Amino acid sequence: MKLFIVLLLFSSLSYASDKIKVMGLFNGKAYLNIAGQNKLLTVGDTYKGVTLLQATGKYAKIKNKHGQEVKLTTSGSVSSGGYKKQTKTSLKIYPDSNGMYQVKGLINGNPINFLIDTGATYVAMSERHAKKIGLNYKDKGVISSAQTASGIVTTWEVTLDSVEVGGIKINYVSAAVISGNHPYEVLLGMSYLKNIKVQHSGGAMLLQKKY
Repeated sequence: MKLFIVLLLFSSLSYASDKIKVMGLFNGKAYLNIAGQNKLLTVGDTYKGVTLLQATGKYAKIKNKHGQEVKLTTSGSVSSGGYKKQTKTSLKIYPDSNGMYQVKGLINGNPINFLIDTGATYVAMSERHAKKIGLNYKDKGVISSAQTASGIVTTWEVTLDSVEVGGIKINYVSAAVISGNHPYEVLLGMSYLKNIKVQHSGGAMLLQKKY
């Protein structure tokens, strides 16, 4: 009986360590959660025995540590036994040492660091961030202005093709690009958060896709 319990426990731990989840997809790269750790992989990279063979905006093809090749999308997860459909997509985020909730995500398929701000009306970023992800905000944005602690600044109101955090992808999200280098982090505001469920539990913030 003891041997059976030990084997069962080992089997459960092995299953957990094999689990792979797609957090974000774009051409040539995939943002994966492998055995509970988030990792951005480029085609050819290997992490914890998992090799990224192919990546597009729609799927990723990986080889797991057992040599199995599996195609993944953001709608499910995979283990060494194969593909498993998820019923819900959710993400638990714990605060940093300053009490802020930061999370990695994607804007139009480009990796970016977000600071969750429920007090911000829009997803907001500096010109530096906008240029980094190749956002054509000056030609396609609507110019406006905003009052900040430093005074009145120029802004450009744009619509992002997509914003994705933890596999929760929302299309056509309103955003604001702010003149200069502030804010230092891209603010994940209510233009994205209003489309998902946001809850607090045990000090953590839980983001969950609405169905």
